[in-house]
Amino acid sequence: MITLIDLSRSPKLSAYVSREFFERAESVLEKKGRILVYFNRR
Repeated sequence: MITLIDLSRSPKLSAYVSREFFERAESVLEKKGRILVYFNRR
């Protein structure tokens, strides 16, 4: 599954990580899954 999260419209935990990303990542990692994160830093 691929999910794009618009940081300008979601609550943030920091400048680069949204609350939604953190919650989903935690869920995947608990199930021994993998996560690939791409930061476009233009």
